[in-house]
Amino acid sequence: MVEDTHVSLVIWDVLGQQTLFPLQSLSIKGSKGAILVSDLTRKETLESLTNFWIPQIEKIIGRIPMVFLANKADLKTQFQFDYNELVGIAKNYGATTLLTSARTGQNVERAFQMLARSMVQKR
Repeated sequence: MVEDTHVSLVIWDVLGQQTLFPLQSLSIKGSKGAILVSDLTRKETLESLTNFWIPQIEKIIGRIPMVFLANKADLKTQFQFDYNELVGIAKNYGATTLLTSARTGQNVERAFQMLARSMVQKR
């Protein structure tokens, strides 16, 4: 028998600016999952995930289900890092990755579905 599971998500976009972290940390408390986005056209966003965001999330709430997104997949000629770099980081956390484009909608809905599925499986 397959149980029909419904998940409600409350989405907080905490901006990527580290200087706002004291305020952002209030939003992170109590989170049960995270979507972490890097911009393929800006390598520093990938570095920011590993050097700041992931450690801060783990410090505040521990390990939670995460989905890593490499956004702006539609701008291939402007990439500053390879998608596989993000895949390698995600593997360290048992997380999945997707190439996404907010402009075209590529994999955006799928990202939320993947996060919800991993959150339900963790319960």
